[in-house]
Amino acid sequence: MLTIYQPSSLIHTIVALMFYILMAGFAIYSFLALYALNRFGRSKLLSAAVSLLYLIIAASLFAAAQSNLNSIKF
Repeated sequence: MLTIYQPSSLIHTIVALMFYILMAGFAIYSFLALYALNRFGRSKLLSAAVSLLYLIIAASLFAAAQSNLNSIKF
């Protein structure tokens, strides 16, 4: 079940806001990089495989970072 983030202090809210802004920037950068790879890459099959692998790794790292962020106590 998905737990909804509820900040307990102002500092925790600021840290969470900075985290989500950084993640949004990373997501935009990732989509641009994957678009360039798929659009201008030589092998479409290889670029699709690399894109899929990249998205799986990025999603797992995001999940780990999210759980670590929620475990920080201020």
